[in-house]
Amino acid sequence: MGAREKIAFLNGLLEGLDPKGEAEKKIYTGIVDALNALADEIDDHAEVLDEQQEFLEDLSEYCEQLEEDMSSLEGDMDDMDDLMDDETEGIFDSQECPECGHVFFFRSEARMEDGSLQCPECGFMIHD
Repeated sequence: MGAREKIAFLNGLLEGLDPKGEAEKKIYTGIVDALNALADEIDDHAEVLDEQQEFLEDLSEYCEQLEEDMSSLEGDMDDMDDLMDDETEGIFDSQECPECGHVFFFRSEARMEDGSLQCPECGFMIHD
């Protein structure tokens, strides 16, 4: 028997017993009213709990989808890194100028026929 049924049973007992004194009747009626109010609050809390449970389930599904999307993006980024490494490998070389210390990048075909290279910062001719 649930709370509502028990309260209804007590209410029926109260009507059937028909307490003689006005004070007794007020007390019993007050108790049944308080029990009804508590049952109403329990019902309200149950509704809120159900709504929160649905919200948590939706949030959990959303998080799972985000995890899947992030994994997919990480895989795509790894593929892009591999592709970029393959494409850029050998395209640029770097050199530090022994005169000014400037580090610069250049294409290998930028070297002169004798293998020398000019520093873009100070103009020093670097010979290999």
